[in-house]
Amino acid sequence: MGVTVVGNPARIVMPKDKRTSRDFLAYGTPTGDVVDPFLRAIEDLRGSVKALNERVAELESELAERSAAEEARERRDAVSSGAP
Repeated sequence: MGVTVVGNPARIVMPKDKRTSRDFLAYGTPTGDVVDPFLRAIEDLRGSVKALNERVAELESELAERSAAEEARERRDAVSSGAP
């Protein structure tokens, strides 16, 4: 088509013929509504990290509850057995 494009998604920077450069579709696809694939990957990673952080918080909460219940049980057993 006689144009120079840069970036991802590609953008026209140096058209040879200004009339036909408007018709150019980088890689044969429209780029107007296409999200940058690197941005999409980063957003996907951010979502995964958020989900993992939430799961870690849940597991830490469960562990704290179990530890508290175990300590209470050990104290109760110590009192019932007459240990100081």
